[in-house]
Amino acid sequence: RRAQRTAGEATSHRNRWSIDDARTALDVTLAVPEVALLLGRTASAVAGLRAKWRSGALPPALADQLPPYRPADAGPISHPHTEVGDD
Repeated sequence: RRAQRTAGEATSHRNRWSIDDARTALDVTLAVPEVALLLGRTASAVAGLRAKWRSGALPPALADQLPPYRPADAGPISHPHTEVGDD
């Protein structure tokens, strides 16, 4: 299990998330265990932060500093009043 792989290396038990660490943890191009080992957190802590991010339940101090969650299948953000070639 991923929790067993990361628990022994975790050094930041119950510490608040820094903005930089939270940004790294929310990088979905990285696997949860990979981020956990990189940050000295458990896989459960990283997965929990990602779950709060996806549900819009991040603590206000983090939510104000991090991008909102956008599902990958939502497609690109469109700007209906902008056309190619507008200057």
